[in-house]
Amino acid sequence: MHFRQAFGGVLFALVLLPFFASAQVGLNVDIESVVRAYFGETPVMVDIARCESKFRQYTDSGNPLYGGYQGKMVGIFQVYEDIHAAYAKGLGMDIYTTDGNMAYARLLYEREGTKPWISSFPCWGQDLVKEILPTDETDTDAATEVSGTVTINLSMGMEHPQVFLLQKILNEKGYLIATDGPGSPGNETQKFGLLTRAAVRKYQCAEHIACDGDEHTTGYGFVGARTRAALVSRTVAPPLPVETPSPISSEYTPEQQQQIKDLQAQILELTKVLQALLAQN
Repeated sequence: MHFRQAFGGVLFALVLLPFFASAQVGLNVDIESVVRAYFGETPVMVDIARCESKFRQYTDSGNPLYGGYQGKMVGIFQVYEDIHAAYAKGLGMDIYTTDGNMAYARLLYEREGTKPWISSFPCWGQDLVKEILPTDETDTDAATEVSGTVTINLSMGMEHPQVFLLQKILNEKGYLIATDGPGSPGNETQKFGLLTRAAVRKYQCAEHIACDGDEHTTGYGFVGARTRAALVSRTVAPPLPVETPSPISSEYTPEQQQQIKDLQAQILELTKVLQALLAQN
């Protein structure tokens, strides 16, 4: 009798399995409209959800959607499981569910803005930055070859021949991408990564273009129209002149002459140090 009951239960489960899987697949239905309603006052988060997961919380088999870095990014907003899952759960937010994933994404946005999703910025950020930094679109390699200038907007995560040109210009101006290896002078690459963004930000701050915020809010780290124009119009500051010390008059006593020589030597050394600092910064 017990065997029949057990067998009947297994058979019943097998019969319902296709229907259960179908219901799980349906969990992705209308997620876009739910996200749009939830983030009605922060439309950038809607764009981020589109770029990160295409408005999906689950796979076709009904399991939470995984992707991104090491395959450990979860759900609609691709929240990094190892760092955030336990912490979010302690706050009552289950990132493996639609509601919990959205709630935790909102918390991240309130604390850090759009920085947690900066890797997908080329997808969701272009239209937003255009409002801050108007641009003209002239994406032609021919123009680059003739002018030697950056002619398109560039941002974190992009891979493009003009990133190579950007790195070359920054290196020549003393804003080194790296001191050796990929990105260093003579080893420029086409990939816009963290080191390139750091060099861009250093340059923007020095040129009073932007010195805080991020790509979305102020254009900090984004190579738009203003930064591209500055890269063309600004040149590397000429080195400080190193003058040959003037002859010391015989009117001074030997002790005074020695003091003057010592001061001249100190000035020469300080000038060299200042030149080295200017070259680095």
